[in-house]
Formats: sequence, structure tokens, C-alpha cells
Amino acid sequence: MKTSDKSRVSSLVFINEALKYINKKNKIVNDIGAANVLIFSKKGYIEGKNTDVYGFKKSILDLVKNKKREMAIIIGSGGAARAIIYVLIQMKYKKIILFFQKLNGFFTH
Repeated sequence: MKTSDKSRVSSLVFINEALKYINKKNKIVNDIGAANVLIFSKKGYIEGKNTDVYGFKKSILDLVKNKKREMAIIIGSGGAARAIIYVLIQMKYKKIILFFQKLNGFFTH
């Protein structure tokens, strides 16, 4: 495992661990199980939000305005991939293929 692989794995572990301590989650965080923004209140509450869904949806809508939404391919399975899959399902894509890199360096789906 390369150094960059170790840091990526540990950051995903940290993010998943942080979700356990969030006091308030919006619907998107509950649906996809990922928060990329943590808001700390003065009273000690932690609120989790996900802005990846909004950002991806806003950027893709202009690209696919008048096109058939049949198949999408996602390369990578990092934190934003959950948000992308969520948006593509909302947009009623018929087929979504996810390619991700295993630790041995090969891509699979």
C-alpha cells in the first residue's frame, strides 16, 4: 500500500467515525451516509450537511439538458461518489456503472 493510499483510507475511517457524533443530519446525509460539512454550535451540537449533492446536481443539469439519461459511468468511489450516485438516481438514470480502484491498483466495477 502506498503512502497516499494509507492517508486516503484513514481519512475515510475518520469521516465514518465522525458521523456517529453528529446530532442533526439533513435528509441527504441520512440518505447517503456522508457529510462533508460539520457545523459546531456554541451549545455543543454538531450538524452534518452534504454540499456535494447540490454541487454535482447544479453542474450536471446544464450538461445533460436535452440528452437521454440512460447510462452514467462514475470513475472512483471516494466520498463524492455517494453524492453523484444519489443525484443520478434522482435524475432517473437507467444504468449507473461504478469503476473503483482496489488497493492492488486494478480497476473493477
